[in-house]
Amino acid sequence: MELKVNGAVRQQGDLNQLIWKVPEMIAYLSDYFELALGDLIMLGTPSITSPQLSAAT
Repeated sequence: MELKVNGAVRQQGDLNQLIWKVPEMIAYLSDYFELALGDLIMLGTPSITSPQLSAAT
């Protein structure tokens, strides 16, 4: 995964860097929520979070 702001790479990461694997998170969430085709699950960032950016950058 990669985050770009105005074409500049601000953050790079890989799903393998997450604490829990994606299938584990889906299984856990499906115990509490009915997941449907097209649902989005926001997982957070796998690598160190970049500093706060102003709207101008």
